[in-house]
Amino acid sequence: MEPTQILLTGVIVVLTILLVVIGVQVFLVLSEFRCALHKMNEALDEVKNTVTDVNNSIKDAIDKFSSFAGITSLLHWVIDQKHKRRQDDERE
Repeated sequence: MEPTQILLTGVIVVLTILLVVIGVQVFLVLSEFRCALHKMNEALDEVKNTVTDVNNSIKDAIDKFSSFAGITSLLHWVIDQKHKRRQDDERE
């Protein structure tokens, strides 16, 4: 075997080993990236649930306040009507 063939065979073997190592590293990086995405997805799901719960709580509080405001305005209207009737009765 000539020295050129030996050198070429050595370079091919070294490059093959290097490419195998790089391929394994890429696989490990992608696997780790997949795990990180899975964890981030779970965290975002928890945030979404928390935001939904807070949103529902705020909506319930606003609904209760709105109904309370509606009741108070109704009571004010009834009291005003009662005062108007009394004033009309006093005039007659």
